[in-house]
Amino acid sequence: RPAGKLADGHEQPATVFQPIHFLYTYLHEAIRHELALLSQSLQLLLAGTSTGWPELRRRYIFLRDVYKYHSAAEDEVIYPALELEVANVTPSYSVEHEDEEHLLEEMVDLLLATEQSPTKENLLAVRQLSWRIQTTVTKHLAKEEAQLLPLLLTHIPPREQGGLVAQFLCCIPISTVARVLAWVKPHAAPADRAAIREALAGAVDDPLLCSLLLGWLEADEADGAGSDGLARPGSPSSPGSSGDDEAAAAARSVADPPGAQSQREGRTDVPGSRQPAGPPPLRSILHYHAAIRAALEGFAADARAVASAPGGPDPPALAALLVRHRFIRAVCAFHSAAEDEVVFPALARLHTSQQEGGPGGRARRRGWR
Repeated sequence: RPAGKLADGHEQPATVFQPIHFLYTYLHEAIRHELALLSQSLQLLLAGTSTGWPELRRRYIFLRDVYKYHSAAEDEVIYPALELEVANVTPSYSVEHEDEEHLLEEMVDLLLATEQSPTKENLLAVRQLSWRIQTTVTKHLAKEEAQLLPLLLTHIPPREQGGLVAQFLCCIPISTVARVLAWVKPHAAPADRAAIREALAGAVDDPLLCSLLLGWLEADEADGAGSDGLARPGSPSSPGSSGDDEAAAAARSVADPPGAQSQREGRTDVPGSRQPAGPPPLRSILHYHAAIRAALEGFAADARAVASAPGGPDPPALAALLVRHRFIRAVCAFHSAAEDEVVFPALARLHTSQQEGGPGGRARRRGWR
């Protein structure tokens, strides 16, 4: 924070920015803000002044996913790091995460049932569950801010905090992370966003992964967010936009070299016509693969060093290895889930479209893109 004046007129020294605020201040604010907006939207639907049940369900799906990533990063990365410094302060939070994720999953299912059958019983259940979710989640966030955040600020140095933020971002499926950041960034001041980028640059050793993360944290002009702090409907960063569509376009751009589709469809690209700029988005997966390989190689080397240490393995070194193992496992799990749920289905649709062939198949391929 910048220096300022104290009450006695003396200069207040500047304090070092603490990157963990990204997770425990800005992300929490984004979650609370979205819960309030969802409550407002639900009231309009219940009053009969809106017909946006499908959109409300999509927004709850996005919130459910973000909360799941946040909880997983805490359970797999942040809590173990804090437990190394202060024992037995986090187990109850993991139990609460399970309950809250169950409530959000229940809401997604209930909204689908209400969309299909808006009975009085379903509408009442939606109203009650919405209130319960907002109360439970906001209470949990406030508890974390009051009890865990001071411990993290005290015991985890800023550089290590930057690493924890980077690990959280790596736990988010690659098709979603840009939308999550566009959702969070309006709640952080520009100076703090710059400080977060600086912290990540100092904490992430892999240059490709660092470049990818910093690119996601660039200025607002590229992320489609409006002045109200929400992404514009239909923009790539909108909570309601489809990750499947983004992955499908990315999969097609990777599968086809430049101009390949034009040749198949018997047309020539016109100079100056709109073409995607830069490398295909799906090539970002290569950065993840390189980072995972480097992490596994480093983990294996350090594990061998700990195992061969004179006098046997050192308990603190083993604990540190356990934290790293949990992180690598979490990153691989989320990466695999993103491929199974988004990338592979997009490739399957592409393969089916190519197998159909003929003019009709080409028309369908153009619509799919």
